[in-house]
Amino acid sequence: MKIKSIKKLLVFLMTAVMVLGMSIAVSAATGSTEGVTTVNGDTELSIKKTVRMENAEAGTYNQPDITYTYKVEPATPPTGATVTGSGTNAGTILVDEGPENGVLIVTGKDSSNNPTYGTTGNVVFSSSNIYQTQHQGDANINYVLVDNTLDLHVDITKFTVPGVYRYKITDITENDTLVNAGIVRKNPASGFATGKNKVQDKERYLDVYIENATTGGFKVSGYVLTSSNNDATDPDTKTEGFTNTDVYRTYNISITKKTTGALADKTHEFPFTVTINNKDGSTGSTQHTYYVAENEAALSSSTAGSQSITLKNDDTYVIKGLTPFATVAYEETNNTDDTYVVKAEGFPISGNTNDKVTLIDSVSVAKNGIANISAGAVTNYGLRTDKTSEATTTSMRSVVWENNLESVSPTGIVRRFLPYIAMAVVAVILIASIVISRKRSEELDEA
Repeated sequence: MKIKSIKKLLVFLMTAVMVLGMSIAVSAATGSTEGVTTVNGDTELSIKKTVRMENAEAGTYNQPDITYTYKVEPATPPTGATVTGSGTNAGTILVDEGPENGVLIVTGKDSSNNPTYGTTGNVVFSSSNIYQTQHQGDANINYVLVDNTLDLHVDITKFTVPGVYRYKITDITENDTLVNAGIVRKNPASGFATGKNKVQDKERYLDVYIENATTGGFKVSGYVLTSSNNDATDPDTKTEGFTNTDVYRTYNISITKKTTGALADKTHEFPFTVTINNKDGSTGSTQHTYYVAENEAALSSSTAGSQSITLKNDDTYVIKGLTPFATVAYEETNNTDDTYVVKAEGFPISGNTNDKVTLIDSVSVAKNGIANISAGAVTNYGLRTDKTSEATTTSMRSVVWENNLESVSPTGIVRRFLPYIAMAVVAVILIASIVISRKRSEELDEA
């Protein structure tokens, strides 16, 4: 055999060996496992954080102000955890604990606008973002899933050989932070978390697939995110991120005016001041935006603490998108010359007349007088010592405010005949006295 032919054969054999040797890493990265996300060498990864935004009625409202905090660290897989590739030359490779700082969280940018990284980082949701709820299939609940991302960076220099490496990402957000934002972290036993992620929203496991790069060194070929530190091939543990268990709900209230009685002016518009505290439970929190409308008109946004409105008979004032901590106070001024009897009732369940609370108990209010309801909580969330479940609405859910003015007795006609009635009574008494006296005299004469 010629030397030239021998060289060609050696080159062919070396190439075949290299391809065969790489097939394990390549097949492990692409694998038979559904859910391996291919990143084509990109070292920047993003995983999803979802908050379920609920409202009792479909409409516009804000998400909460909350900063979630996460930590990433190497994770030790169970003994013997492997990933099997696919294809003719498929191999099986162990899942190893990732090297220290091999995966970091993107924390921001430095003064030169370069990204910065750390082992802990944040995902921020802000109430400045506004969402439209819609009915999604759950009975009597309208919601929308709001997403943000936790951005990760793979430091390829930390890896020395190809393989599959596991990391643990933990939600280390303090419970007080969740509580003060009005976030309820649902327990999977409640049946809320369904499908693939029936776990509490605290831990995720990231398998990073590292393979040889054709230009030398290594590259990221894909990753798998799971909710369990077990076999990454289990489809029931695959997940897009931290989803399905955090709920934030806003609330709606309304006040309906009723003017009743034979002499009540049903066209008169009574001035009201509605004072709203729509803050969350955190220290130094600012007012959240809420939405108002009169008589089902188009909703307008506001963060003002007080609203000046007028209401006549059958008018309704609606406030939507209140935080679980919100309080509301009502004040009406009687700007008429008449004295009205005012009463107000609250309904925790709107329209349920069997479930009501007396807020004003028939108070007489004269000209320029004021009737008011002190600031009441929209829900019981801020009053609960255990805030791990949803708040329930209080009497401020739906308020019916009634001004009553009835007719009076026509006493003037009676007064005109009163002297004659008195004289007739005296005359009857005198006649009776005479009859009784005469009868006694006759009885004495007979005796």
